[in-house]
Amino acid sequence: MTKRPQKVMVVSLFLLLTTITVLSILWALRVTFATQAVSNPTSETHITVDVLEQTVGQSLTVTTTASRDPLPLSANTLTGTATYVTDKTSATQGDNLYTVNDQPVWAIVSSTPIWRDLSEGVRGDDVVALRNFLADLGYIDIREGQTFTSGLAWGVKAFQKDRGLEETGQFPHGTLIAIPHNDTPIKIDNKILFTGAQLNGGEAFLSTYSQTPTFIMMLGQGQAEMIPTGAVVHVYSGQTMWEGVAGSGTTTPDGVSIPVTASDGSILCGDSCSELPPGELLHLNTHVVLVPEQTGPTVPVSAILTTADGQTQVRVIDGKESHLVPVTVRALASGLAVVDGIEVGTKVEAIAEQSRE
Repeated sequence: MTKRPQKVMVVSLFLLLTTITVLSILWALRVTFATQAVSNPTSETHITVDVLEQTVGQSLTVTTTASRDPLPLSANTLTGTATYVTDKTSATQGDNLYTVNDQPVWAIVSSTPIWRDLSEGVRGDDVVALRNFLADLGYIDIREGQTFTSGLAWGVKAFQKDRGLEETGQFPHGTLIAIPHNDTPIKIDNKILFTGAQLNGGEAFLSTYSQTPTFIMMLGQGQAEMIPTGAVVHVYSGQTMWEGVAGSGTTTPDGVSIPVTASDGSILCGDSCSELPPGELLHLNTHVVLVPEQTGPTVPVSAILTTADGQTQVRVIDGKESHLVPVTVRALASGLAVVDGIEVGTKVEAIAEQSRE
């Protein structure tokens, strides 16, 4: 009978210790989760920013290749030794292109080849070209007429005299080479024509370039994916700029080939292709407009809120008060947005960058 109270005391002590242990565990868990909640906040940090007037846009700088097919001008008809070869990259009325023995070969603007001796008495369009040649150089006044007259022969002699040549009053076949216009780009094949070269006639070493160049952007896959079909493209050549559009890309072994044309699909340089420097293959600085530039009230992108139905708005701060204002986004680039619907100088709420990481 004396052992029963001792047994009750042992049971009571056990229950007390168990209760204390459970309470300790619960307290420890509460402290642990409370600490985690403080050290890992999930709420975003909001800041107040001023609406500024800025210009927002984005472009990509690449290279456009302008390629032109070579077009032969005329074959050489003279025989002998080349004693002079021009180093010019374009030809104008009256330029000495090359000389064989002591006979210069001149550039003449003409829509028809100079296919024969031009001497007194002959008639034709090549004579008209010769009249313009001598008139442009100041040796005659009258341009009209298809007949090689004595007056025209006098002009030829004056031209020859000024250049220290025999005054024959005529141009033998092969001494005039037709070019389509002044400042015609030219290319001489220096493997055939060079000072000291022996010419037998028939050599084709003089050419110009097609007046319809092809403009292509050759890009890597990553850059090409940034450029939508129809994107505005600015191509520069010296002080000249052409605005065009990007076409659809084609994958090639060298990358993605994207054509550049005028907005109506015609050749990019239109009627000003002569502004391109001489050369069969040209590399031109190019800016592709990814986001057209817009200027106006500008806010951080983090200030823009989107509603469930897709409307955009910002929270305007007015002292201790705030309210939502609908806005229209005009441009979006580099973390900034130009919007309509608020004034410059307004204060709006945005999310601090560090809280968005």
